[in-house]
Amino acid sequence: ITLVLSVVAFLSPLTMVVLPKLGFFPALVPGSAGTQQRMRLLSCGAECKGLLVSLAFKLALLAAGAWGVFLRRPRATMPRIFLFRAAVLVLVLVCVFAYWLFYVVQVTEGAVQSAVGGDPVEYKGLVAYASSLADTLLFIHYLALVLIEIRHLQPAYYIKVVRSPDGESRSYAVGQLSIQRTAVWILERYYTEFPNYNPYLERLPVSKSRKAGSSFKFYEVDGINNSSMQQSQSRAMLAAHARRRDSSHNERFYEEHDYERRVKKRKARLITAAEEAFTHIKRIHNEQGTHSYKN
Repeated sequence: ITLVLSVVAFLSPLTMVVLPKLGFFPALVPGSAGTQQRMRLLSCGAECKGLLVSLAFKLALLAAGAWGVFLRRPRATMPRIFLFRAAVLVLVLVCVFAYWLFYVVQVTEGAVQSAVGGDPVEYKGLVAYASSLADTLLFIHYLALVLIEIRHLQPAYYIKVVRSPDGESRSYAVGQLSIQRTAVWILERYYTEFPNYNPYLERLPVSKSRKAGSSFKFYEVDGINNSSMQQSQSRAMLAAHARRRDSSHNERFYEEHDYERRVKKRKARLITAAEEAFTHIKRIHNEQGTHSYKN
């Protein structure tokens, strides 16, 4: 709907200017008016040509502005209707309908006046009418820019966002936005400002020394049930397990340190590769510039 309405509104001034040249004027149909009268009504002097040039520049600016506000690809699909955008589209529809209605009435009355010997509508007047439509569309575009792009820039709310797995948080000041548009805005900031989260960092590989159980096996060769020996062995195993439990935080610290070291090493490799690539490209450009200077 936005695309169709924008195209119709953009082509309306052009159509209003071109239709009289194509014989849409009832007063200028061959047979109803003389050749000299038709030439006089369709003549376009210096003032009329100036209006045509102004209309061309206005439509060029309107096309660029409409593409930037209405026709660009949306970043997210939102289920609810954006009220300000819908209001602007309704205003554009009413404006285009009203201008076309008065355009047809003006042309029809001009034909009637020409038939009874009155003053018909000249082509210069229709060009000015199309230029006024372009001015109105530019003012509507300015209103849309204020309501859609500028209105929410003034801070109105303060939002704190916390990432649940690791507790990373950021705070943002947002303007007058709906809940769904605020969610999209927060997601954009999240992907650009939050540090990367690695879910596998919490599940570091367990070292061999932290594996449960002992690597020693005890056998009773004589088959004699020696309770004192079994108790001493149990105490030794419990003591070893307690020592491993006490040193587990040290092992985790070294594992995390080793992981950060590997990450920094990979990052350094990427930075070095990027610098070498840009240096190679710069050297190629310099060599091409030297060859062209010699030639």
